[in-house]
Amino acid sequence: MNPSHRIPTFVLRLLWVIYFLVMILLLFFRVYHDNNINLNILELFNFETTNLSQTILNLILFIPIGYWLKHLVISSVLLLSLLLITSIELLQFVSHRGVFDVVDILINIIGIMIGYLIFKTVHIKLH
Repeated sequence: MNPSHRIPTFVLRLLWVIYFLVMILLLFFRVYHDNNINLNILELFNFETTNLSQTILNLILFIPIGYWLKHLVISSVLLLSLLLITSIELLQFVSHRGVFDVVDILINIIGIMIGYLIFKTVHIKLH
């Protein structure tokens, strides 16, 4: 990338802070939920009960985290993604801010992996 086209570091850092604050608000400061657990992975393919827009939003929201992990090997990204997303789901469950849902875990990990692969590919092409 041409150095004159680079985004200033302080702007990138500000965008990351905003992103993480928005994620915290979306994940932990929403309406109270009952303590529910969904361990049925097949719910992902039940198009009658699956909210497609919510699924796509979950996918998109986690893509930037893939950028943050772009310098790691793919196995580390998968492991860290699993630990991060499972921790988020457990915290939502314990704090009554969401349902512990394996479908959410899968979709969010896919979002991170999409981000990782996009940014890894772009990084390789630029260098």
